Amino acid sequence: MELVYDIFGEAGMELPQPAQKGDLFDIASWHEQALTMDVEDVETGYTIANPGRFMEQLAGDIFSANIKSNLWGWADTRSTWMLDFWLNFDPRLYFVLVCVSPQQMLASAMSSQTKIGSVDEVIYAWQEHYQQLLRFHLRNPQRSLLIDARECAENPHKLIKRCAEQWKLQIAAPAIASSIYIAHDSLALYLAQQLCQDYPQTASLQHELAATLTRLCETEQPVNATPLSAEHIIADYRALRDRSAEMALLQAAREELEAYFLKHESTQKQNDILYGEVAILTTAHNEQSKLAAELQTEIDQLAKKHDDILAGHAQQQKDAEARLKDAEQENALLLLQLHQVQEELEAYFLKHESAQKQNGTLQGEVAILTTAHNEQSKLAAELQAKIDQLTKKHDDAIADHAQQQQDAETRLKDAEQEIALLLLQLQQVQEELKAYFLKYESAQKQNDTIAGHAQQQKDAEARLKDAEQENELLLLQLHQVQEELEHYFLQHQDKQRELQNTETRWQRMLQRNPDYCDYESIEVFPAENDEDNATIWRLKNLNAAGRSLPEIEFKTIIEQGVAGFVFFRKSGIDGMLTRWPANAATQDELTIIPIGKDDILQQRIETLLDLATSDWNLLHVLTRLLEGILEQPSYQAIPVGFNAEPLHAGLGRLREVIEKFPAIFRYDQVALKREQVNPDYEHLWLRFNNVVFGNKRWPEFEFRLSCANVRPNHFGAYPKLEFPEEACHAHFEGWFIESYDDFGAKLELRFALPESMDMDVLQRISAGDRGFLSVLIVRLPAILTTLQNNGVQLKRPWEDWIKMAKEMQRIYVLRIAPHPAPAEIQAKSGSEEPVLANPTVAASAKPKSAVTTNTRKIK
Repeated sequence: MELVYDIFGEAGMELPQPAQKGDLFDIASWHEQALTMDVEDVETGYTIANPGRFMEQLAGDIFSANIKSNLWGWADTRSTWMLDFWLNFDPRLYFVLVCVSPQQMLASAMSSQTKIGSVDEVIYAWQEHYQQLLRFHLRNPQRSLLIDARECAENPHKLIKRCAEQWKLQIAAPAIASSIYIAHDSLALYLAQQLCQDYPQTASLQHELAATLTRLCETEQPVNATPLSAEHIIADYRALRDRSAEMALLQAAREELEAYFLKHESTQKQNDILYGEVAILTTAHNEQSKLAAELQTEIDQLAKKHDDILAGHAQQQKDAEARLKDAEQENALLLLQLHQVQEELEAYFLKHESAQKQNGTLQGEVAILTTAHNEQSKLAAELQAKIDQLTKKHDDAIADHAQQQQDAETRLKDAEQEIALLLLQLQQVQEELKAYFLKYESAQKQNDTIAGHAQQQKDAEARLKDAEQENELLLLQLHQVQEELEHYFLQHQDKQRELQNTETRWQRMLQRNPDYCDYESIEVFPAENDEDNATIWRLKNLNAAGRSLPEIEFKTIIEQGVAGFVFFRKSGIDGMLTRWPANAATQDELTIIPIGKDDILQQRIETLLDLATSDWNLLHVLTRLLEGILEQPSYQAIPVGFNAEPLHAGLGRLREVIEKFPAIFRYDQVALKREQVNPDYEHLWLRFNNVVFGNKRWPEFEFRLSCANVRPNHFGAYPKLEFPEEACHAHFEGWFIESYDDFGAKLELRFALPESMDMDVLQRISAGDRGFLSVLIVRLPAILTTLQNNGVQLKRPWEDWIKMAKEMQRIYVLRIAPHPAPAEIQAKSGSEEPVLANPTVAASAKPKSAVTTNTRKIK
């Protein structure tokens, strides 16, 4: 496994960095602590899918420390018991599962210096380890790769290429040779193979692993097939025997040390003699003063020589003692290993010779006996399970019968007492006893049917086993489907982003080019009833003003030199319009033209004012489209002989009116968000979409129309307009907090009948905000009428709210601009030229400060 890890390291995989929180905590420490906390599950062979929230947090810290690494990983055999946890922890984790044979594993354990347990422990550990790896790979083939260690060593470049292709990894080829030689001890491997013959149960798992492995080379070979010949075994054995030469060297070193010791002893004796002579010379110093200097010089030289000799001998003695100690330890170890190997070789060679003789005759018998033993073991287990079930059921039946018999005896005793007291009830007691005897016979029959139930149990177990296999298959398919769904979900997200970006670009293009339109075909023909200057138009697949209409049909008319449009609808359906104007709710034909007389003019002006935002834009685009088509008399859609000049001129005048039309509060749809009814206060919370006022556009807008000081049979005296901060702050140039209520801060404009309103609020807001409030108040009755036509139900009659809105409009006109009439478009007297008047009641005019009001702030 370390060899495979080194291959990935050479290919650019980074080492895992420890977590940075507190003390450094790396991935090895994490595995050690996780397995320590769940040691019971590991010892029983269970994987750990949930080590706990604390360990999961520590794992997250380690992954956070490595978040900047493009590719990182680790190699740890302890991860075998944590595979299910790592699988669910991060979907970007991939697993390379490395396989070796039990023979190779046992040989490596024998060759290592670490003390190992019995052969049973090594084989059992191999089985547990690789059963977990095989199970995990079969359940997660898309995220795991089961490979042979020797094939990885021989084909490192193919290993990296296979991982990069399967998991789309950005990884380079390893900077190593095309193959790596793995050294092995042939003698240890031979001994391991002989030992593994005593464990035939490993063969099936080896075969299953070999069938499941991902091959890196073209030719298949057994898992970790290692070339093994008699020459290799003999060479390794001779190498072991040749260690006797080292023993001879050790003996020579020992003899040399002994010689050093003898020499040291002689030197020590000489030193003693010299010390004696020095003492004699020192005593005779006073008598031989003339010879003292010479003797002293000799003594100094001898002393110096003596010190050098002592120092040299001491160092030699120390080195010799160290070498002797190391040699003795190594000699003891070599002798012990030599004796063990010799004994094992003799035993195994004798066993091998006898096994070779008996192999021919016993091989078939062993296979037959093994098969028979497995079948008998399986049959014995099934029989034992059936016996346990039958025994349990029989014991339960006996217990039930004993309980029933005990109950019968109790009731019989009670019956005898009753017989003694009441002889008249004898017949009733006899019938009860007969019933209990029938129950007893029924219980006996139930005992006879237990054998039949055992067969049913056996069939149920077979069906359960089939169901478990099917469940495993379904689980595998489910994982595959989940991965496919994840892939398609990511693709769907990409497409959604592309669609959103395209829609954003499309809306941006429409804002920059509001007159853009596109259509598949257009048809033009005169009206069937021969109306003067009436023309019918039919367009297919029209894309204009941000709308897509499969087919539309409308009519153009001309009155007093101005063109107009006539739109149609089926009963109850708005047709090509987004919202049918409220003043034409009962009509299925809508005329849009800014010309007329008296009541007809007022109705047509109201229609123009009440057109939805999308419909107003569509009217503008259609006007320009038809005007452009009529500028080309040779256009193929125009019928022969059609006089296009009057209609072209009329469309031009209509376009001028539309372009000069003053700013008005327009929207597509209005909805009632909330109706609140309190004993002294009521409000309607209105919500609009696609709102336009002049050059300002908002996707949504909300405000509340309310009434305070409500009493029985008294409504509408104190109306208010409430603009909440959250919904209206961005729609005003100078929104400010005027008061608070249960919904938070708000800007509030209050009215009081008969003719008062809060002028302080109007004086504080900007001219643009006053214009916005003006057109909103002007359109308020029509907005409420639209909600009523849409079938919205209220607790209070709609007529009360509409009446209150009209009173607010009246007071506003009275206080802000008392002299002009409500907005309208009117024709000049004696002229066909349409004149456009301000439709807002002097929206931008500053409120007169001289007007004072008696307003109340209602909480």
